[in-house]
Amino acid sequence: RKESKNVRYYHGDITHLNDLKAIGRNFDGIVHLAGLSRASDGFKEPNKCLHVNVIGTANILDFARSTEIRPWVLLGSTIESAKNIYGLSKYIGELCAERYALDFDLKVLALRFASVYGSGRDNSDKVIPKLITRALSDQEIVIDNAKVAIDFVHISDLVAGICRGAGFLEAISEESFYDVAPLCTGHNTTLVKLVELITGETGSKSI
Repeated sequence: RKESKNVRYYHGDITHLNDLKAIGRNFDGIVHLAGLSRASDGFKEPNKCLHVNVIGTANILDFARSTEIRPWVLLGSTIESAKNIYGLSKYIGELCAERYALDFDLKVLALRFASVYGSGRDNSDKVIPKLITRALSDQEIVIDNAKVAIDFVHISDLVAGICRGAGFLEAISEESFYDVAPLCTGHNTTLVKLVELITGETGSKSI
């Protein structure tokens, strides 16, 4: 990655507070999107998921609290319930954010993301990339739980929502603020319907 006049890159680990402090303190806000972002990650490595998503988020908040300017913090969260380790880790992160906002005069907005799709860098084993790959090669598609319904949001809409959230925090005059907002379509799509859409658009012979 090349640095530019307006962009500077730092490599670090949010679970290491000293890595965050090395960035300095001359900025207006933090968009916190780092972490383990899938329920399957929490199932495979529950301790790591909790460590990264809870301790990492607490470090981001503590870093913001330690600065003189007190930057606003936009926190990437999830609409996933706390019924699994991943959802629990994000929920605890929200609780930490609320306490830091109210106790240490921070402005924090937690955006609860739906299931994101549309990026060329997406994980190939996520449901939409996996189904598209199988459909394009006419492979058999098996759905374990046809009644599962998911709210999918395109990455371009997600980026637009994040930008609006940052602008919202910039405009707030209060020293202390905390709120949550969903960043989703509000419409769930069943896996059966998703398969129908993908096979129809690709002209696939998959069944």
